Amino acid sequence: MSSSDVYDIVIQFENLGEVKARLRRIYSPLTISRFLNTLPYRGIAYPYHGFIYIPCDLRIGIEKPVQTLKPNQIAYWPQKKCIVITYNENVFSPPCNLLGDLMEDHELIKKINVSTRVLIKLL
Repeated sequence: MSSSDVYDIVIQFENLGEVKARLRRIYSPLTISRFLNTLPYRGIAYPYHGFIYIPCDLRIGIEKPVQTLKPNQIAYWPQKKCIVITYNENVFSPPCNLLGDLMEDHELIKKINVSTRVLIKLL
């Protein structure tokens, strides 16, 4: 895998801090290209059961589907048109397009409140 197949991003949560993630083109190349074209992206994060989601319509369907996401993974959920970041193992139906992983286990994700402002950008 070449360095052009890996993209490091930072996700900043207003008044809470930031997490870094590594996206890998091998997981979902078309989805990652669309996502990178939206950066920097400003949105709102919402907590749910074992993950947070950030609405972001990439106008793309299922690509290399993954139903079970492990903790600290980042994916695009085409059905709900959002980016998801997991802190527990979750099963998604219909499946997600895996994008990458957080660079470290980050407890910050569990502290996200409803309507937390987010900025996502390339490092």
